[in-house]
Amino acid sequence: MSLEVDAVEGIGPGRKVVVAVDRSVSLAGIFFLFGLPLVGLVAGAVIGHFCPFFGLSGEASAVVLGLALLAAAFVVALVYDRKVAAKRTPKPRIVRIDPE
Repeated sequence: MSLEVDAVEGIGPGRKVVVAVDRSVSLAGIFFLFGLPLVGLVAGAVIGHFCPFFGLSGEASAVVLGLALLAAAFVVALVYDRKVAAKRTPKPRIVRIDPE
């Protein structure tokens, strides 16, 4: 794996180092990838169960609305990734230089 980091004196290409990356961007990405679709699925299932639509039974409405909100949440996550996360790419920094 290769990363681009700011230059540090005494380190050249191929040198082994330990890097750290800010977690705030990755945690937001994890929420949008896993949390939001899960919330959409559960919310859709609950709403569909208690408010059936199109003459469907409560169970069928729960499945249809749950899957629809799950798909919508994945679309929101995709848009978030394309618009927001791409601009907030975390900048790695060198924490430690491993001896050769």
